[in-house]
Amino acid sequence: MKTLITRTLAVCLLAVSFAGHSTSSGKDAGKIWLRANIVLDASGKLTSIEWLGTKPSAQFVTSRLEDVVRGWSFEPGKLNGVPAITNTGLSLDITVKKTARDTFVLNIDDARTGTVYKTQDPPSYPGNQARMGASAYIVLALDTDQAGKVVSATVTDYAGNSGNRSSRRDFEAAALNAVKSWTYQPEIVGGQALASKLSVPISFCMDSWCAEHERKLAASGKDLVPSGTSVALDSAVKILTRTASVEI
Repeated sequence: MKTLITRTLAVCLLAVSFAGHSTSSGKDAGKIWLRANIVLDASGKLTSIEWLGTKPSAQFVTSRLEDVVRGWSFEPGKLNGVPAITNTGLSLDITVKKTARDTFVLNIDDARTGTVYKTQDPPSYPGNQARMGASAYIVLALDTDQAGKVVSATVTDYAGNSGNRSSRRDFEAAALNAVKSWTYQPEIVGGQALASKLSVPISFCMDSWCAEHERKLAASGKDLVPSGTSVALDSAVKILTRTASVEI
């Protein structure tokens, strides 16, 4: 069984593409970002959970986490001031650590509810910037409507390794063009879909510059998420109590 668990978590920790779920951060530790659609009844009890973008091989981990999440306390959204059945997304930021007993501890560093993406193709790397070896880190602020369509996108943060005046213009244009096709699953409270505000970091990297920049951001106390991971800023749901960690 321990071998099965180790292999399962190894699969979870494989680095994947833009808007992916996991990164490696050391021999015996790593990061996993998981997403799910959940349904809460009017009392805040979780009645349904559907994991998004996970492979069947990760079912051992997600099923264990599902047992944990079902024990959390939520405050559902309100319609006209009255608690109502709420459909929302759940995003989990997890650190995985191996113990001396050859088991694993999943530390749930952060848990958020709110709008989650449905389709999100990565932006194209500007060809002229790639030829120059230019890299950039951008943060976008998005507004979505009740249908989950992006109706507004602005750049709220930019950093790059090139002093060329065209770099910022090209990278920002690539990011803003990509979001035009992105779609989201809105929160639904009492049958009524809600508009939402989100923040999305995007890394354009040719070398280790982005990793160094993100380390500096982390050292300054900023909360980092993987490139392409949308963070909802205005969820109608509140997580009242939750588990900090679980060993498997």
